[in-house]
Amino acid sequence: AVVEILLEGATVILHAGEPPRIAFSLPYLVSHVLKEHPAAPNVRVSRRFAPAVPQVSADPKGVETALRLLFSAVCAASPDGKMIVRIGSSWQKVFCTMCAGKDPGPRFFGAFRARTGRDTMGTSPILESHRLRLYIAQSLIRASGGAVRVAACGGPVAMAFSLPRSAS
Repeated sequence: AVVEILLEGATVILHAGEPPRIAFSLPYLVSHVLKEHPAAPNVRVSRRFAPAVPQVSADPKGVETALRLLFSAVCAASPDGKMIVRIGSSWQKVFCTMCAGKDPGPRFFGAFRARTGRDTMGTSPILESHRLRLYIAQSLIRASGGAVRVAACGGPVAMAFSLPRSAS
């Protein structure tokens, strides 16, 4: 299953031209991916979605594949089988964070917003085995005009990404 997801992600990345950007609900897509993911029965997910999150303008297939890859990496890094997913928005972006174990709270959100212009990829022994997954997820998010941040600095693994808000 993991190999199929990686191949699917690589196929989307290698697709010639810019992917179509469609307006869709990120909270709905995240909920769908969490429900359908093979690791879902083994992981307790706390969802913290801001009210009235605006739609994003992105490639839904690419974002769905990226979500599955990020979810797999966070599940593998969660020693106690807990994960927190937050979704919020600012004026032009919609942000999503996925955290293993303890919620880093608004501080991680704020740090990500401050660095939204460039992607960052933390190094950690936990994440090294997921480097290809994270690279493909990062490429898929960037293809839709977003940015990705992965951090594991002695604490829980935290991943965040942003996507542009839909104009409508």
